[in-house]
Amino acid sequence: MVLSVLLAVGAFTLVQAHWILNVPPTLGFDDVYEGIAPCGNIDPSLRNGTITRYPIAGHPIGFLNTHSHALFEFSVATLDDLDHWEPVGGTLSTHGAGEFCIDRFPLPRRYVGKNAVLQIIELGGDPLYQCAAIRVTKGRPIRVPDNCVNGTGVHGEWV
Repeated sequence: MVLSVLLAVGAFTLVQAHWILNVPPTLGFDDVYEGIAPCGNIDPSLRNGTITRYPIAGHPIGFLNTHSHALFEFSVATLDDLDHWEPVGGTLSTHGAGEFCIDRFPLPRRYVGKNAVLQIIELGGDPLYQCAAIRVTKGRPIRVPDNCVNGTGVHGEWV
């Protein structure tokens, strides 16, 4: 009985230690391998799923975070140079577990016309990685979709 309770608590803790990228759509999610760079053990060159049109003026980024406090870092690599990840946008400090949405996250102009990968690293303990396949375009920011929201008591600030 005690062993089964300990195993259940351990499994609950493991599940609680992760986050899920919702907007733009993640390349894939595997909670067992989310700690493997650069994309949680998902091949960053994958283009068989959704490729998000990402205007340099900004695109929403939304995720579910299970940590009460975490730091997030953002990087971009072009599809033809996946060994070079460029940090973009600074570091985001979030407070409160739940849904979080950045309504507009711009990218540098030099990426216009490029097929790229947006990498997001959560630093709420061990680093956890997720990525999205993007095609960087000119144009106005994308409207915030209904699934990009801020949960009650969840907020963030750039540090």
